[in-house]
Amino acid sequence: MQIALPVVKCFASTEVIFQGLCMKSLITLLLVLTVSGAALAEKPSAESIEKLLIVTDSDKVMDQMFDHLDGFMKNMVNQSVQQNKMNEEGRKVMDNFMARMVKVMREELSWEQTKPIYVQVYSENFTQQEVDDLLTFYATPTGKALIEKMPVVMGKSMELTQARIGPMMQRMQMEMRAAVAEVKAAQKADGAQ
Repeated sequence: MQIALPVVKCFASTEVIFQGLCMKSLITLLLVLTVSGAALAEKPSAESIEKLLIVTDSDKVMDQMFDHLDGFMKNMVNQSVQQNKMNEEGRKVMDNFMARMVKVMREELSWEQTKPIYVQVYSENFTQQEVDDLLTFYATPTGKALIEKMPVVMGKSMELTQARIGPMMQRMQMEMRAAVAEVKAAQKADGAQ
């Protein structure tokens, strides 16, 4: 019995030491992972985001978007003039209206006005590593091709999507008329009861 007691004490103290070491190791591991995660999720600097916006020609893309929007609005005016059988004076009024609308949009959504918004949104959604990786990608031939071709892709997409807007609007108007008829019928039914 006397021999077994010191052995038990030895194992008991070893177990306590082992538990202490495990706990310290676990805490250290958690701290390392937390710090590593924080380092990996580092917010990007405003300078790196601005560099990314410059490299991707974001200001030019915005200008091209307005050019496409201007064309889109002119098409809408032409369709409205034809559908409503407007005379030349009515056309001039609509043209002037659209020109004023485009001017307001260009002023309110100019690059100077929207750049801080882009910096904020990029900062909230990308890490510094991701911004750095994007900068590296856009320096490659494929990245440069994407920058060059994306405005054309977006413009063509808008043009093709625009062709779908007319039929979509017609369907929406039919659905609205049907809903209004249902509401009127329901109101009549409630009044009859």
